[in-house]
Amino acid sequence: MWWRSISTLVDLYATTERGIEDLVIEDLKKEFGIQAKFIGLRGKVFFKEDHERIFWLNFSARSINRVILLLGLEEVETLQDIKRVVNSIDWGEFIFPEQSFAVRAERVGKHDFTSLDIAREVGATIIDNVKETRGMKPRVNLNSPDVIVSTELIHNRFIIGIDTTGLSLHIRRYRTYNHPMPLRTTLAYILVKVSQWQDTEILLDPTCGGGTIPIEAALYARKIPSVKFRKGEYALFRLKFFDTEEIEKVREKALNEMDLAKKLNLHGLDINPRHVKGALKNAMSAGVSDTIKFQVGDAEKLLDSFEEETVNVIVSNPPYKLPNKRRLSKLYHNLIKNALKVLTEGGRCAIITSEIGLTKRILEAMGI
Repeated sequence: MWWRSISTLVDLYATTERGIEDLVIEDLKKEFGIQAKFIGLRGKVFFKEDHERIFWLNFSARSINRVILLLGLEEVETLQDIKRVVNSIDWGEFIFPEQSFAVRAERVGKHDFTSLDIAREVGATIIDNVKETRGMKPRVNLNSPDVIVSTELIHNRFIIGIDTTGLSLHIRRYRTYNHPMPLRTTLAYILVKVSQWQDTEILLDPTCGGGTIPIEAALYARKIPSVKFRKGEYALFRLKFFDTEEIEKVREKALNEMDLAKKLNLHGLDINPRHVKGALKNAMSAGVSDTIKFQVGDAEKLLDSFEEETVNVIVSNPPYKLPNKRRLSKLYHNLIKNALKVLTEGGRCAIITSEIGLTKRILEAMGI
């Protein structure tokens, strides 16, 4: 049985935000030494690793949402094909006596059946499989299962595995103030990495909202893992084929690597005082308020808050899709113009926005 050795390599995949798979692959290689690959399935990267690395990813990874133990990946056309794939797996190795399970099914493309049909057929096949191989009938618990079976049918490619994460890793649990349009923590972290920020440099988010970008930068630099906030709410704690002692060892190692005294020069600016107060609350909850300076200020008038050529890195998630297009254009023009003034020579700016055409036009007009 493969789970008996923590060092045994197993097939895995991590779910990500769609469109950043290449950046996630780069991040996993740099931070964990993992050689992941993209095989054309958006929002997923695939790799082989051992159990210990599964635990590390769940407790410390910042760019991914879930870690799935991959049990099958095949091309299918019918529900019968799906049942065949499911029945080829010995489910008694993963669902132990007295444990419950649930099937989570998603489907993309045109098919003669629904996601509910897939979940029903997969569930029934697993029950029959365990009864035949282990002589027991596993319980179904849709609300709080011990084992979460994850299935996706993407056109004709069927993926099935066991979710080791549960609640998505982008939910860090430090947010006490919810901005009306919060940036996902995974994207905030990736933006910081794209900017090539070094922890000795000054980083500014001039439209900080709830403070996610500077907070994620601080958590990364101080090596504060998400397990510090999420504690025991991971699906892997309910998976009996994992060694609980090994899980606890990895959790302790992750927590012992924290550098809570590390001083950083991080700044968050927002024109709304309510958001600035909320960002400070979030930073306090995350344990990094001592190293981030939040202040009320206008991203279109950065020179009112910062002197010229004093900021090394700007990372921002500015407003987008505003109904007043003229106002939106002015905002982006002034933000970029001011960013160029306060950035040092060799400074970098990373922006995430859906206003790609507008941003390109402004940059080109400025000769960038």
